Amino acid sequence: MLRRKIIRVITHTVSFITLVTISVFMNATAGYAWNIITIDSETHNDNTNLALGSYSDDGAWKWRYWPTCNNTGYRYTSVEVNPLRHGIAFWRVQIPKTGFYKIETSYFATENRTSDADYAVYVNTTTTAATNKTAKPVFATVINQIGNDVTWKTLGTYCLKKNDISMIVLDNNDDSGSASTDAGRWTYMGEEYSSKICGGESKIVPIVDMLLRD
Repeated sequence: MLRRKIIRVITHTVSFITLVTISVFMNATAGYAWNIITIDSETHNDNTNLALGSYSDDGAWKWRYWPTCNNTGYRYTSVEVNPLRHGIAFWRVQIPKTGFYKIETSYFATENRTSDADYAVYVNTTTTAATNKTAKPVFATVINQIGNDVTWKTLGTYCLKKNDISMIVLDNNDDSGSASTDAGRWTYMGEEYSSKICGGESKIVPIVDMLLRD
């Protein structure tokens, strides 16, 4: 009799723990499926969960409040941190479903910004490889950041597989002008785009940042 009670207690306890674990997992992964995601330099700063998006940077970056920016602030390379104003920034996200994605980036333009901001788009590449330029981007361009207020630029539309890690890089290490970062945005355009079909699934499943750092 006592043995049966002990078995029932153990069974109920295990069931309860299982339910709690499932509930925690469901809550933790809620919101992973998205059609549009905007990753800013504050909300997502150093976030280790790439499924929710992550922003990180290295170099002479400084934060400044500005109400029209995403989450009311932007970052820029400053002479107050380093006279050369060098720096590199990364926006990363794990793709929730296979399809075409339009990738955009924003920055806070001013009259003293760099006219030579180097942007690149990578897939399944580490931040180290992008910094050392040992990996080839799928797209690279130079953007003139001189202007006024928050500015969005499109970096292209790409076929990305479920679980891919998509990354935007702003590299200002070869320029002494001040570069600015605000946000990166991914917009799902569907599995078919411009008469092309995107299919398949990536074998990479790095839910956390550590799996893509070397």
